[in-house]
Amino acid sequence: MGRSLRIKRRFRFWLLCAALFLPTVLFSARAARVCLTASGPDPAAVCRSFLAEKGWRVAETPASGETRIPAAWDAVFTSYNALQRAQGFDLRPFRGKTLQKLVFSVLNYPGAPPDETVLATCFVFDGRVVGGDICCPRLDGFMHGFQGETAYEQAQNG
Repeated sequence: MGRSLRIKRRFRFWLLCAALFLPTVLFSARAARVCLTASGPDPAAVCRSFLAEKGWRVAETPASGETRIPAAWDAVFTSYNALQRAQGFDLRPFRGKTLQKLVFSVLNYPGAPPDETVLATCFVFDGRVVGGDICCPRLDGFMHGFQGETAYEQAQNG
């Protein structure tokens, strides 16, 4: 795979990451009020438990908000869903729907320096995790599924 193509893919993933993360930052106060009034399991607890099962230790308090999955997908969202499908999720049934989004700081990413920011994003619908990723938001960062990069790379190359 050419260097130019890898750079374009990485840029698209970061563009998607920014598009998904920015609403979280802007609307976290509103979403916190929504979460407090919602019935059912605490989405943060659901995500923390799910991430712990995958071996990730995360900060106690996430940034939270909502993300609307677009009804019509471009190539970037189609590519992001390939990552989801590689790890057993699929966002296609959620087109046009609003999901809860929780973003945790990952505390045990292998080989990450102490000052490195690594994030775990979980999308929750009806009290269950329906997708997400592990990413480093640096310009030259990464994004992969909850099990690590291997499953996604195999899906892309296989």
